[in-house]
Amino acid sequence: ITFILREVAFFKQHEAIPTLLLMLDKQENVLIRAQIVKTIGNLGDLECIPYLINRFSIESTLVRDAIIVALGTLKDETSLNFLTETYKSTEESNIKMVIARAIKNHGEQGKRILNNLQQNAKNNQVEDTLLNHVISEREILPV
Repeated sequence: ITFILREVAFFKQHEAIPTLLLMLDKQENVLIRAQIVKTIGNLGDLECIPYLINRFSIESTLVRDAIIVALGTLKDETSLNFLTETYKSTEESNIKMVIARAIKNHGEQGKRILNNLQQNAKNNQVEDTLLNHVISEREILPV
């Protein structure tokens, strides 16, 4: 199933989005749900942003990470605001790094937000180092 979902994204089958959203509601397998989210992100449908944001708090860590990455590719003010607020409310460094990379994917506006977050993190050496690392990373192609 995950292979087929990747093919849906590869062939840009936008007409599958309503079916993907239904699958996300009904599918119990975490790996398949995560791939559904990745596929939605790769299809670039901005209308799915509120749906993904609403699912974030009820999902497992694997699916949450997929939502964060998808919101990094779905460049919209709503997704950027959600990522920024989620970054600020998260304590765990690994998740902060995933979120910071997603924020960076939003281009110049995302980079400005990361620089502001770094200015506010000067008293927190771990967070300052994390943000410095993400800011200095080269652009990476999405997987």
